[in-house]
Amino acid sequence: MRIGFAGLGRMGVPMARNIAAAGFDLTLWTRSGEKARALGAELGCAVADTPRALSDACDVVVTMLADDAASRGVHEGLFAGSARRYVEMGTMSPDHILWLGAQAPESATVIDAPVSGATQAAKEAQLLIMAGCDAATAAPLRPLFDALGKQIICLGQPGAGAVMKLAVNSLIHGI
Repeated sequence: MRIGFAGLGRMGVPMARNIAAAGFDLTLWTRSGEKARALGAELGCAVADTPRALSDACDVVVTMLADDAASRGVHEGLFAGSARRYVEMGTMSPDHILWLGAQAPESATVIDAPVSGATQAAKEAQLLIMAGCDAATAAPLRPLFDALGKQIICLGQPGAGAVMKLAVNSLIHGI
C-alpha cells in the first residue's frame, strides 16, 4: 500500500516516522518543502512537490492538518489527484468532514479518523483512532492504523469521528 502523508507538525512527524518504520511505501508533503525534504531524507522516503502530486503517487493519503481551512486548501489539491482513499486525522468540524465527502471524487472514500493522545502517544504509536466509518470500510486500512495507534474505534458514519473527538476534547478541557 502506497501511503501519502500531508501535515508534518508536532503530531504529523512522529506519525510519519511510524508509518515508515512499519515498512510502508511513504511519500511526504507539507507546506514547508524543506521540512518535508529533511524528513524524507531521514526516513528514506519520497517527497511530493504539491498535494496533487502526493495524491497521484499514493493509494491512500493521510492528512494531519491544523484546522478546517488548512484541510480544505490541501484537499482541493489532493482531490485533483488519483488516490482513492483519504484519511483526515486532524481535529476537524463534522460539517467540514461532510464537505470533504461531498467534494471527493466519486470513486474515492473519505474517512475522518481523528486521534486522541499527545505527542508522546504519537511517538510511541499509542494513539486512539476514532474513525467515522464502519469496520468493513476500515479493514483495508487496518495495517496503517495499527502502525499509528493502539486502538481503533469504528463509529459507523462520516463525521462521527469528528464528533467523538470534539466530545473527548470537551471533557478533557472541562477537567
